[in-house]
Amino acid sequence: MPLLMHPLAAAFPAGRCFFESMLLENLFDLDCCARDVSDARVRATKHGWTLTVSLPGLSASEVTVEARSSTARHRCKIRVHALPRFDAEYVLPTDSEVAAASASLIDGQLTVAVPISASKPVAVPVTEGDAPTAGEADQENTLQLNVPGFSAYNIFVAADLHTRTLTVEGRRTVTQAGPDFSRVLKLRADADVEQFSASAKDGVLRLRLPRRAPEEYAVAVSANRQHLQPTAGEQSLSQLPVPGVSAEEVTAKLVRAANGHLSLHLTATNARRSMQQCVVRVPEGVQVEGVRVACCDGLLAVIIATPVPQKPESVTLPLSSTVPATLPSSPHAATMNTNGAHDDADEAIQHEYELVDSK
Repeated sequence: MPLLMHPLAAAFPAGRCFFESMLLENLFDLDCCARDVSDARVRATKHGWTLTVSLPGLSASEVTVEARSSTARHRCKIRVHALPRFDAEYVLPTDSEVAAASASLIDGQLTVAVPISASKPVAVPVTEGDAPTAGEADQENTLQLNVPGFSAYNIFVAADLHTRTLTVEGRRTVTQAGPDFSRVLKLRADADVEQFSASAKDGVLRLRLPRRAPEEYAVAVSANRQHLQPTAGEQSLSQLPVPGVSAEEVTAKLVRAANGHLSLHLTATNARRSMQQCVVRVPEGVQVEGVRVACCDGLLAVIIATPVPQKPESVTLPLSSTVPATLPSSPHAATMNTNGAHDDADEAIQHEYELVDSK
């Protein structure tokens, strides 16, 4: 019978009454958004990302898959439309090749394969001996790994800017096929890869992983009353009341973080009042020269050039009902378990996602 084919039919044993049978039939009319979609999975490999979502009862003609690159955080967003029954958005970490993504919906399972750009690891030289004495500021950026049986001559360290990872491998012989040990470490967004260094002595590997200092730009503060208002091509970002504070008592600087975001740091001081500080986030697309500050008549104004909206790359993926979506190459990536053992299996990630306008 058709009722026995429904995924929830197994929860109803045979011999139900007529009312319960009608209730089971009505389950066919439930929207897909009422179904728990927490089984959505993201599988990470060295070739890209594979997203799988269960969409029972839907065909390829009823579903639209849109892949969109996020310029703000260099991520890829996958949006699945099957309105009015289902609408969800998933965010994949790491920059991706949206134009090369593929999708398939076979037997109620949606698969989206998004490849990543080929990375170019940066080799970190490993020296023999003690590392230079680190100051207090560098101690938190220094990592120590135990590598008994290995010296600087058979330890290889490489940083991947694309995936923000640091790979440490040890090979007792250069000609062997695979490493004797491998460790993959996650790097901070502000890691200064060009300044990385490593040293090995007595079976201990010391990694110095400094962070880039934020870029700072001084911004002049105008006392001209006319500069409180934006002109053509500008807009007001913030207006702060600072009674009793003059332009000479205000300092302003722009700080660019490692992720490229700009923020304006304002400090107002005078002899009669304590220090006042404020941080204003600058919208994406605004350059350093497009920010100005004016202080007059007890009002502190932040004016910015009107940002030009950056339209992210968006692609509607053809949805195949016969050919499974796959990544270009073999989906196997070397990963590490908690004990440091080498594992060639894919890394399955329970991905956090956001439901959008579910109805």
